[in-house]
Amino acid sequence: MMNWIRDMIYTLFHAIIYPLLFIYEFIQWNRMTKKRKSLQETTDANSHNDSNNSRFEGDDELQRIRELNRSLTPSILQSIKMKNVAKKKILVLDLDETLIHSTPVEPFPQFKRFYQYRIDVYLDQDECSFYVSERPHLKHFMRKVCEWYEVVIFTASVQSYADPVIDRLECSDKISRRYFRESCANNQGVFIKDLAVLGCDLSRCIIVDNSHISYMWHPENAIPCTSWVADDDNDDELLRLLLLLDALRYMNDVRSVLTLRLKG
Repeated sequence: MMNWIRDMIYTLFHAIIYPLLFIYEFIQWNRMTKKRKSLQETTDANSHNDSNNSRFEGDDELQRIRELNRSLTPSILQSIKMKNVAKKKILVLDLDETLIHSTPVEPFPQFKRFYQYRIDVYLDQDECSFYVSERPHLKHFMRKVCEWYEVVIFTASVQSYADPVIDRLECSDKISRRYFRESCANNQGVFIKDLAVLGCDLSRCIIVDNSHISYMWHPENAIPCTSWVADDDNDDELLRLLLLLDALRYMNDVRSVLTLRLKG
C-alpha cells in the first residue's frame, strides 16, 4: 500500500514539473526567435543602406560582413540557450542511508550480498570496522550527477569514518567538496546541515537527504529520499531521483519547483 502511495506521489510530482519545464523551454525558444529576427532585421537594414554606396565602399567587404554576422548568430543563440547549464548548479548529497549503509556488525549471511567492502578506521583512538553497502544503481547515479552538477558530500558523520567511504564512491575525484559533522549546526544533539556554509546562491543549490531534520533550515532546497538500510533488492530510489535532477538543472531557481511539495 505504501509503495503504491509513494509511486502516486512521484507521478503527480513529475506531472507538475515537466509541464513547467516545457513552458520554460517555450519561453526561451520564443525569446531566441525574437532575438534572431531582430539580429536579422538589423543585418538586412545595414545591407540595404550600404547597397546604395556599394560602388564606392566595395561589394566584397559588405558581403564579408554579412556572412560574418550570419555565421555568428547561431553561436550567440546557442550560448543563450545553454547559459543555465554552462554554470553547474550545486548538488549536496547526504552519505549514510542515502547513498550507502554501513554497520559495525558483520552482516547476517542472508544480507551479505548487499555489502561490497569493509573499512577499518580509528574512532576516538579505537580501531573499528564497518561493513559498507552501496545503494543499488549508485555508480550510474554518481556518474550522471557528476556530469550534470557540482557535487558536494555533506554528512553528519565524522571525517575519519566518512572520508574512506567517499573515496570509494564512483567519480569520487569529481566531488568538489566534503563537509562533515563539524560543519553541521548542533541543536541539542541534533545535527542540522546549514547550506549557508557552502557560500553559494541557494537558488542554484539542491540537497538530497533521507532525514528531514538535516535540511529543516532549507526545506525549499530539499529533495527527500527513502532510507537505504541494505535490505531491498528492488530499491530504485536513485533512478527516481535522476529523473528529477535531470530536469532541475535547467531551472533558473530550483526552489520554484521544490517548494511545490511544501504546498501540497
